[in-house]
Amino acid sequence: GRVVAHSLLVGLPALVAFAVVGLCVFGVYSGYLYFLRPDASFALGHPFTPDHRFDASWGGPTLVGAWFVHALVVLGFHVLAVPLVRGLTAVQDRATRRLLVGREG
Repeated sequence: GRVVAHSLLVGLPALVAFAVVGLCVFGVYSGYLYFLRPDASFALGHPFTPDHRFDASWGGPTLVGAWFVHALVVLGFHVLAVPLVRGLTAVQDRATRRLLVGREG
């Protein structure tokens, strides 16, 4: 009973943390490695030259500008995600300690 209840209790924070970490990994590709994306890699030969294909991109019309803005957005998300994931894992840790202490006592 207690183990099942514990598993259900820590399942939600684990699921949220998993989703946040997944978004962080995606952010590495779409932000920090923006210049490697198929829709941006065409400009690797001229990163400082304005290109009309970046007109609608955040930070366009150059590859460097678009990469910089995308990287800053992802950095902001990562700054918020780290304490969130730490908090979620702390909730799991406290619940697990209660479960283990309850078994010993």
